[in-house]
Amino acid sequence: MSIPPDLKCEECGEPIGRLVSHSQDRLEPLQLEIVCPECVERIARSMAITLDSETSWGRLIAKLKGRR
Repeated sequence: MSIPPDLKCEECGEPIGRLVSHSQDRLEPLQLEIVCPECVERIARSMAITLDSETSWGRLIAKLKGRR
């Protein structure tokens, strides 16, 4: 499994962290989708929602997945 050394925001491409380790006993490779906090807030503002509930996060995630 190839693991990228740096994690980047799926929206803006900015680096936001490093993957330090992964589980060796996983049967399937991890498929990470990472979005930086600034992009999350920008998208939430564009949708006129606050991220204080699970429903709001669900709507935000659905919107992000719809873009890909």
